[in-house]
Amino acid sequence: MRKIDSFIFFCAIGVATFSYAQENASEDPFLNKNSSKETISSRDFEKELSEKSEISQSEKSETEKDRLQIGGYLSSELDYARFNSLNFISTPNTLSLYLDSKLRHDIRAYVLGRLIFNPSNDDKTVSPLTGQTLNKNTLLLDEMKLMFNLENYVFLTVGKQKIKWGASKFWNPTDTLNQTQKDLFKSEDNRSGISMVKANIPIFSSNLYLFGVLDNVTTAEQTKFAARFELPISSAEFSTSFVAQKDKKSVFNFDTSFAFFDFDFYSEFSYSRGSNGIHYSNGVQDNSYENKDILKSSVGGNYEWKYNDKNTLIFGAEYFYNGDGYSNNKNYLTVILKQLYVPYYLSQNYLMGSVIAQNIFGWNDTNMSIFHITNVTDHSNILRFQWNSIFYRDLNVFAAVGYHYGNSNGEFTLLDQKLDASVQVKVNI
Repeated sequence: MRKIDSFIFFCAIGVATFSYAQENASEDPFLNKNSSKETISSRDFEKELSEKSEISQSEKSETEKDRLQIGGYLSSELDYARFNSLNFISTPNTLSLYLDSKLRHDIRAYVLGRLIFNPSNDDKTVSPLTGQTLNKNTLLLDEMKLMFNLENYVFLTVGKQKIKWGASKFWNPTDTLNQTQKDLFKSEDNRSGISMVKANIPIFSSNLYLFGVLDNVTTAEQTKFAARFELPISSAEFSTSFVAQKDKKSVFNFDTSFAFFDFDFYSEFSYSRGSNGIHYSNGVQDNSYENKDILKSSVGGNYEWKYNDKNTLIFGAEYFYNGDGYSNNKNYLTVILKQLYVPYYLSQNYLMGSVIAQNIFGWNDTNMSIFHITNVTDHSNILRFQWNSIFYRDLNVFAAVGYHYGNSNGEFTLLDQKLDASVQVKVNI
């Protein structure tokens, strides 16, 4: 099966490349359809900026600098969690910077990195829930990629790049290329990117994507292959995808979203014959998941109510079934000790309800959200309030507080957790 997947992948790339080469054998592959026009315009551009033109050398330098954009943000955060006998705090400060260079012929280079300094941590600090070591200084390279196209037929992205699959708002079981899960309460996806080659082939209004993932690959046989096809039809969109890798279980995905009057509906389904995760039963590794049919699905919808010209309320609900999760709480402690705990993906059944108020009280750039998440499997709950405001156009202030209740041995009340809170200030630079 994996050899066939690899063969199909390379054949698709080979056919696209061969067809392209036959049609454009005498042309520069990095020029688009209007290559002759672009060549003339490029020469005219250079001529205008030459020393013989009326533009000064300093103006020429400024024009060249416009091709490179530099930006990012600086944030400071205070996180608090109340456990049985512990008041845990964390104070991460984050500097995120990007370099974005847009060149001629739609060639683009992009780099994104983060430096996180957390004075609360030392070499021995561990997370009370995950058991993972928390560093004082963390340097992350989130993205480093090159983007270009072949005559506007095939669009290529090479290097470390972020990607997210799935139509659901909260849980994304079809996001199977990523090895980690997105923080469900963060508006931004802070996961680092994946090292891969991505080819986007537009087919009328639809898109075909082919992937070759190179993370942790030392031989060609270890390469992870994936494909995704997206088809929009009227107000709906349908997507199907698969991921295959040697010595791993192949995963097949389907997701859709559509609008119906003021309602938006979405769903995702993921299937594999056997699990790629590690499971425990009674303190020892459980290998029975290797031969099970693993189904994951999320289904939900939103209703947007615009009760006046400036204010909107968005009501949402979402259900998540996790066939890779535990059916009871007997093995929670073992999972934590083995540092395998992933919040909101531990059990089999979850339910979320939300209300989002935009521009609340007539204040522009101020949103308030209320989330209620229930672990249906173990009957633990979180009621969470979030507030986000922008001041002076550049200062973003975020505050949140969560109350944990329900079964004392449930996921959301592990270690007798009752409360969590967070405050963050962020400035775009």
